Amino acid sequence: TPWIGFQDRGQRLARIQLHGAEPGAPAFLLLGLSTERFGALGLPAGLETLGLPGCALHTSVEVVGVARTGTSGLERGYAWLEVPGGVRGTSPWSAQWLVFPRAGTWPPSAITPALLWGW
Repeated sequence: TPWIGFQDRGQRLARIQLHGAEPGAPAFLLLGLSTERFGALGLPAGLETLGLPGCALHTSVEVVGVARTGTSGLERGYAWLEVPGGVRGTSPWSAQWLVFPRAGTWPPSAITPALLWGW
């Protein structure tokens, strides 16, 4: 199961990491400002209809980042994106990675637990 990580990069940057995903997998970083609502949808929201039984969306989605996991060595199954907003003095953010087995396929293969920072 993939998991999400966080690294404060200083200068008001945060690196949101994805670990343990399939090599070469397309991954979408879902960034939000709420863990209670996403539009009319209450959170957490079950993702069974997307083919992810037992998984839930825990964040609203204001921004989506795109990455691909590495295919070899230390980068195998690992991806990251840097986003503005270090740990201190920022708006609260939440994030989850949505991972697909390969480009152009459905359903997604996994979603990470939620990560919260800036609280």
